[in-house]
Amino acid sequence: MADPEGLDSVHDGKKKELLAGFTMGEWYVEPLSGCFKRGGNRVHVEPKVMDVLLCLVAARGEVVTREQLLARVWTGLVVSEEVLTRAVSELRTLLGDTHRERRYVRTVPKRGYALIAPVECAGAGGGESPDADKPQPPVRADSSAPVRLLGFVVDQVRSTVQAIGRLAALLIIGLVVIIASALLSDEGLRVVVNGDVDGDEVLSAEQRSAASAALFRSNPADTVPTLAVMPFINLSGEAEQVFFSEGLSEDIRSALISVPGIRVVARTSSQAFKDQALDVREIGRRLGVAALVEGTVRIQNGTARITIQLTDTTTGFPIWSQSYDRSIDNVFSVQREISEAVVGRVAPQLAPQLPQPRVRNQGAYNLYLLGRHFWHQRTPEGVAKAVERFRKAIEMDPESALAYSGLADAYVFSKLYADMDGDRAIGLAQENASRALAIDPNLAEAHASQGLIHEYLMQFDQARKSFDRSVTLNPSNTMARMWYGNVLLALDEVSAAYQQYQQALEIDPLHPVIQQNFLEALIVMGRYQEAIKLAEQMYQVSAEGRLLKTMLRAMSQSGRYDELLRFAVRYNFAEDHKKSAGYAVTEALINLQRFQEAEVLIGQDDAPLEHWEDVARLRAKLALGYRDSGAMRRVIGTIDEDENAVASSKYMSAACIGARKHYWSGIADYMDGEFAAAIQQFEQAQSSGFLSCHFNEDTRISLLIYLGDSHNLVGNTSAGGATLQLAQQRLDRAAEKGWGQTSLRTSQIALHMINNDMAALKRLSGTLQREGVQPWSNLITHPIFDRHLQRQDITALLLPFKQSFRATRANSTGVKLAKYGL
Repeated sequence: MADPEGLDSVHDGKKKELLAGFTMGEWYVEPLSGCFKRGGNRVHVEPKVMDVLLCLVAARGEVVTREQLLARVWTGLVVSEEVLTRAVSELRTLLGDTHRERRYVRTVPKRGYALIAPVECAGAGGGESPDADKPQPPVRADSSAPVRLLGFVVDQVRSTVQAIGRLAALLIIGLVVIIASALLSDEGLRVVVNGDVDGDEVLSAEQRSAASAALFRSNPADTVPTLAVMPFINLSGEAEQVFFSEGLSEDIRSALISVPGIRVVARTSSQAFKDQALDVREIGRRLGVAALVEGTVRIQNGTARITIQLTDTTTGFPIWSQSYDRSIDNVFSVQREISEAVVGRVAPQLAPQLPQPRVRNQGAYNLYLLGRHFWHQRTPEGVAKAVERFRKAIEMDPESALAYSGLADAYVFSKLYADMDGDRAIGLAQENASRALAIDPNLAEAHASQGLIHEYLMQFDQARKSFDRSVTLNPSNTMARMWYGNVLLALDEVSAAYQQYQQALEIDPLHPVIQQNFLEALIVMGRYQEAIKLAEQMYQVSAEGRLLKTMLRAMSQSGRYDELLRFAVRYNFAEDHKKSAGYAVTEALINLQRFQEAEVLIGQDDAPLEHWEDVARLRAKLALGYRDSGAMRRVIGTIDEDENAVASSKYMSAACIGARKHYWSGIADYMDGEFAAAIQQFEQAQSSGFLSCHFNEDTRISLLIYLGDSHNLVGNTSAGGATLQLAQQRLDRAAEKGWGQTSLRTSQIALHMINNDMAALKRLSGTLQREGVQPWSNLITHPIFDRHLQRQDITALLLPFKQSFRATRANSTGVKLAKYGL
């Protein structure tokens, strides 16, 4: 703790008395140990809070201005007034001051603060510790004194290093070591916890050395430094200068991310707090980091002034602050200087591992950063501006691999967000990605660009190789990890996809798309309750609408349809998520066998559905529920009549749409008992590429089970057995890869029933009951279960699911769905 300049006006004798301890109201204060005592309670405060109090005490009730407090307590540091406000707030909270009653510290508007409570030093009348008249523990040698003294001297050194220079500081540190050596006996250094000495807690010589070293660390609490670089604030007053401030913070973040041994939160999570007036401690809690790097950038007359502050998120106090002045043409050159300063304070041993800057042309690099700024907006306007900036960067530096990679990504987004012709967009993207890789084959961003192109073209194996190479080159590239997870999920590698999403989420915990994809992986794995709980926690932090949509999916998959309906009514969904909510409500009504209400929703002119595919799937499911083969065929006919069906499909090619039509036609024949015709339709679906189309694995396996059962029902048990065996193999492989959703479990139930394996059916039934999963709706929807559910032994075994479903249906009837037109 520093010796505040406020005590300089007090004569030496009085100064010693204050530092020795004093009574203030009902509190006894020990400045050297940073301790407040009242009765049998002891409370420790941060050194800066104690320093503020000592300044107020030294003023003897006179007003101390905010400027004086900042100058005296934070000598040599550039800090905001918020730091002082926080310190005073903590002091008042500890002392029990309230807005209605100030008994210790009063605020003098537009000036500063003053102490109200009377102060008496130890040794004066009535100035003894409040604990003095209470029975005291047996007197021991005060082995804690060296710790307190050493801590006090260390704080002195920290606060004066900037004022007296490093050489003088080293001399003082040497003196500290000599004093410490004299004070620490060979018996060991006793650990002081809350002011009490435990004779059993004695440090060895090795531990003593480590403890002494810890006192000199800026942030001893963290063994693995965790940081977040917040978006730097643009003080220039010109909107177009925002990219300079954000680009600089991104550059510093990139430099810090590349240092092994430091965990740095990614861009999107830090951006989530932009323009939010949140306490740094709350931001630290939400991001799970020990320190924040904050900054401001002011550009004037061709010069940029950059002010950086490193803040401890546990205490809310700054660890370090510095200002830099640079020419606007060389503003980004300061990033390494700042990064080294940050690393030097949180992990000095890692500073040499900072990468060398890879900037060839500063002007081109500035344009690249500006392009990424617009690219992240993911809007037609933003994508167009990104393309323009990346092109200008290439004009300025034709060998900028980063700019070519950025341009490739921008062209892919031009198709996804700006409606550019797909063939043209992907052609231009490939041209630029190839150029980036030719210039720098080891550029992680370029491999990610190539992977994104492969993913768009549904070339998932090639995309997997590109993304794997990208995250190998740069493990902290969260977008590459997220895209990699998407590709792995498309390849049915659920567990591997989950790992990529999890690692991306650790780096970028507030990225909305990473959050959603991570939760979707949990749903596919059948971890519904975990997905719902995490989504709720994430929503409390971000209020991101897509998390509501994910919770609806988890509730639907687990059979919690009554909860789903209440949830859909309780929350107001954003415009871009209302259709998803409407689909979930309609599907839940079908699953609950509330068919007429579902028909009303589907038939509304303003039906809460997003696309013809949504309508087709719901109508097909409704036809299954009614066991209406004619309705199923009408759904297929509607697709045939829609000339734009293929062109407007969100998910499928013409071949895959055709394969789905054959699949649905086969189910219609199956419902009619026309099993030979069903076999023809299912086999046509197979030959049309159904098993390789972008369907979920449960849909592909469902086709095989229907086909195998149809073979059995026409007496072709050899073909039926082989097909069902193939279905079982795919089920086993899906389970090995992490699939665990209810629909796959339903397929396994079907195979157990067809094979009359009651022992396996009983084991699976018990597992589903323990997991709280409700498959009954799936069983009564698909006609393949009809004959099996007529068996008494099977209905008895599955009775708990039936009873649970009936209870869910009854509970759902009380939910008023007027919000959805019912």
